[in-house]
Amino acid sequence: MGERGEVMRQALTLGVLVLFLGLLAGCGETGQALTANQSGAGGAAQAGTGKVVTIREIKENPERFRDQPVRIRGYGTIVATIPLCPGYVGLDTRCQFVDEAKDTIVARVSDELDKSGGAIFKEGDPRLFRGYVRIFDGEIGCLGNLRRDSLPWLEIVAAE
Repeated sequence: MGERGEVMRQALTLGVLVLFLGLLAGCGETGQALTANQSGAGGAAQAGTGKVVTIREIKENPERFRDQPVRIRGYGTIVATIPLCPGYVGLDTRCQFVDEAKDTIVARVSDELDKSGGAIFKEGDPRLFRGYVRIFDGEIGCLGNLRRDSLPWLEIVAAE
């Protein structure tokens, strides 16, 4: 196999490393700054007093919950491991929170909770998650195929 075999082995090793690092990254910040109309204003410590709601309630009337602390019973987050297209614009929707009814919503996990793995999907009994409902309003998608969208997402700050 010689030199060509060595190049293929190195490419495979690099691919596995990139996939592994992507899985470790979880649902935390993607490195993209939130724009002013994405309403993502932090506030991790105060999210403990929110009303217990469902994803269905949030999606039916997102404005009612905008920037409000909420609690949701659910199983945690799942993450699509496919990469974003080059030049992707807008909210990264690959991370989804799964609630007790198995409904999903786009989610971001606080850095502290992401590092501990506390929001990762776990089968069994649902847990209580605390966070804030945010609303993304802007362009989203791949260059050449952008669309304007408004969608709620969940900023998860704690899991019990």
